Amino acid sequence: MIRFNQFAFSILGATVLASFTVAQTAVKQPVMVRGTVFQGLHVGGTQTLHGATQRFTMHMDREFRFKLLSIGELPEIDGFDGKTSWHVNGSGVPRISSYSDRDMSRMVAYVQAGVWASKGSPIEIVSEKGNDLVIKCRDGKTTANLNLNPDTKTAKSLSCWGSSGTESWTFSHYRTQDDLAIPMTVVHESGESKDVTNELRPISIAGAVNYAMPLPSSEGYSYDLAADPNIEVKRLFGYIFVKPKLDGVDEGWWFLDTGAEIMVIDPEVARAHKMKVVGKDAVSGVVASVTTNFSKGVSFNLGPVTIKNSSYMELDMKPFAEALGLRLSGIVGYDFISRIALDIDPKKATIGVLPSGTAKLPEGEKWTSFLFHGNVPSLVCQFEGNREGLFSLDTGSGATVDFFTPTVIKFDLLKDRKVTSVMTGGAGGSSESKSGTLDWFTFGSKRFEKPKAGFQITTIGGFASPFMDGNIGMGFMGKFRMIYDYQQSKLALIESK
Repeated sequence: MIRFNQFAFSILGATVLASFTVAQTAVKQPVMVRGTVFQGLHVGGTQTLHGATQRFTMHMDREFRFKLLSIGELPEIDGFDGKTSWHVNGSGVPRISSYSDRDMSRMVAYVQAGVWASKGSPIEIVSEKGNDLVIKCRDGKTTANLNLNPDTKTAKSLSCWGSSGTESWTFSHYRTQDDLAIPMTVVHESGESKDVTNELRPISIAGAVNYAMPLPSSEGYSYDLAADPNIEVKRLFGYIFVKPKLDGVDEGWWFLDTGAEIMVIDPEVARAHKMKVVGKDAVSGVVASVTTNFSKGVSFNLGPVTIKNSSYMELDMKPFAEALGLRLSGIVGYDFISRIALDIDPKKATIGVLPSGTAKLPEGEKWTSFLFHGNVPSLVCQFEGNREGLFSLDTGSGATVDFFTPTVIKFDLLKDRKVTSVMTGGAGGSSESKSGTLDWFTFGSKRFEKPKAGFQITTIGGFASPFMDGNIGMGFMGKFRMIYDYQQSKLALIESK
């Protein structure tokens, strides 16, 4: 499981919709006025994102629809069409943002646009004590802390839980437009990660802005219909490994990981292929964070699929290779899996890689819709005590289910349970966790009786997230034939007899 720090604004493969002509706006002493009617906003500037300097634009209309674009080597887009929040990363494949992802992306955008307190704003003030507010989206559940400048009552900072500690956005250098105070500089920090958006100025736009989620981009992607869609896999300790080629060269085995939000490559392999380092940032593993390079400049081929010039996070794969006794060069994550329909049958030595929308189900089987949290598919599952929670689906985990630390605390899951201490690890290192027997857990159509489960106690990393309840691995998923179709947001779980 490899995760970006939560809620980093970035934009991949986007088309610039605005010219960067600076409009002349008088600078006044900004004063936050509740009840001001928002008329719309279009600003542009620069952004340092994952260590790459990029061009940034923000568009928002009077209905509070928005689109935030960061254009460069590591592009990303975040948007909201009035109903649906969405995100596009460097893969060029958009996905719907859900749960806390949906809430936080909107809260950050509305504070950054200076409209959080305007008339009809989608933001609700949950509590207010002096200059310290707790806010949320009116139709959401996730809350964040908003601190105001004491003199102007403009937003000074917004903060929430982050995988590396408190995640924060600091707003400064305000200008006024249509009686609203708008910050021209935004600093986003999470652990050692720091992104800066500055030099924001009003811009003119050519035509109307389309706030709807775009279709997947075909740039750099091809599917060979004449190639065999069944590719060789190796299964070991519950993990699935595939063997792609880089620039036509066999570089050994790679993890196939639905829990990886990005593609990962070993630094030595990246240097051997003369890949260009385009950024550097901190990213989160399950129990820790690691600072690493981002590289581009290789042709990736796996079965019928070829992807050119995707971005990769560099990560030393030697510790995993030594533990597993395999030559490992990387992790195949969202950029690949989002492109196709993936058919994983535990009884076969191959897996199917099909064009999205073409996978056929056996008679009597049905699709299950899922939502994304980050770039990872997630499902609501039930477990002992007649409880239910939201769990990410992670083929990069060999475990059954790991309950995240806040859920362990919330339901007191360690009380009167016989547990042993074990180590849970991933990108960035390892941390102590607990292992014990759960009364039952229901995943898909199958109820698992007395399964072994993990109970996390870490305070950092993805497994400390308060926004999810846990992570399901191949210990459960391996009992099913699974057909994923990311672009259709659907999954088939066919119980293996």
